[in-house]
Amino acid sequence: MMMPNWRTKRFAIYLLIAVVILPVLFVFLITRPTVLCLIAEGVLEAELGRNIEVQNASWDFKGALNLGEIVVRADGLEGKPAELLTIKNASIVFESVIPLINQTCKTFKIDEVIVRIAESSTTAGEFNFSKDSAILTKSGTGKRSAHLDNISSQSPQWRAFKVPDIEIESIQVEMGTMDGTLFELHGQKTFLLEECVDVEESLTFNLVDAADKLPISAVFDKRTSRVSATLSEINLQHGILQLLPRSARTWSEETSLSGSIDSLMLTWAKESGITVEADIQNIQFMLPSEHGVQWVSYKDSQMTQLHGDMLLDVADGNIRFDGTSLTLSDIHGFLNTPESSDESQKIQFTSSIEIFDIPSIGLTEGSEWMSDMLKNAPFNAQFNIENFLSNETDSGTVELPLQAAHMLKIFQLKDWSVSARVNVKRTAVGEDVSMSGDMHIKGA
Repeated sequence: MMMPNWRTKRFAIYLLIAVVILPVLFVFLITRPTVLCLIAEGVLEAELGRNIEVQNASWDFKGALNLGEIVVRADGLEGKPAELLTIKNASIVFESVIPLINQTCKTFKIDEVIVRIAESSTTAGEFNFSKDSAILTKSGTGKRSAHLDNISSQSPQWRAFKVPDIEIESIQVEMGTMDGTLFELHGQKTFLLEECVDVEESLTFNLVDAADKLPISAVFDKRTSRVSATLSEINLQHGILQLLPRSARTWSEETSLSGSIDSLMLTWAKESGITVEADIQNIQFMLPSEHGVQWVSYKDSQMTQLHGDMLLDVADGNIRFDGTSLTLSDIHGFLNTPESSDESQKIQFTSSIEIFDIPSIGLTEGSEWMSDMLKNAPFNAQFNIENFLSNETDSGTVELPLQAAHMLKIFQLKDWSVSARVNVKRTAVGEDVSMSGDMHIKGA
């Protein structure tokens, strides 16, 4: 039986609405800013494994998704310290004008990236990104949504991912301290991206300091989420050192560290947090008396204790800082004794020094923090002095370690040379300093 003509027309109208108007309505709805923000947040959270906030999203109907701001947030924090990464004015250009089927991204254009590194004001070595989480990984822990956990459980194995062409106008790195929701800025630098090299297991960003034109190579390991930045041939007065943790900068300032660094590497890893490691060449710094050998001025079997810090001229060696410990290993050069004069001889030495349980600096004054660290922090310092000769000054005095002076006094030696191995240490917080070692004296 044939339908009446009017029913056929009505059916045709409904069919036209379903075929034409509903897709248009669908496109209209999914291109609304609020909906686009929700879609972008879901996709980015799934890929990055972090809490993401997207603002001011729009679609240009030419294959580009424009995002006014993308904020990558840290778990368990609020306020400015929680904003690990802020991407401003990003444009994601897809290969397809309508990326419903082909969602391949061709280009990622960004006006500005702000990286915020906040050090805890109460806990040494703790930053706004936790040690057991990664910024760009699906295996992070912390406060995660069930949606992210489901994705992680479906894809437990690491997989390589291809990054589209990235164009970034500038990258600003901020270093400061956090106290609750408050962030206090201590230093910032702006970098320009020259090149991004994508290989199977890593991303390498070749950057240049916008102000001083210093080249920096930053590498992101896709497998472990380890991030490292390497700089070469840096003067210790360079502004880039503003980005070091405040305790490292304060130690440098309080010991009058100067000279140059052959290479500097800053590393962040899930297992160890932030570490700073430097291969040093031709640097000078004052070694606090608390961490050094006790020296005396010796003349006619009389000893006068010398007070003050020793100036070390270090030819080369290695320095490593991880937030709670500082290690100077295989350093060698010349030392100047406390109260030394132009007549005093420079003494050749090799040494290794490790300081443990460094207290958090927070907002404490640098000199106050340094004093507390010297009085209380455990340390282990090893000094080796070879063939230290009996070269007297015009006044007939010679400066030498206290133990060597005692030996010279006992045996009444005149022409001599000293080789010594001295260990100075504090084994626990607040304990007294102990000294041990052995000494070889040749003389007549």
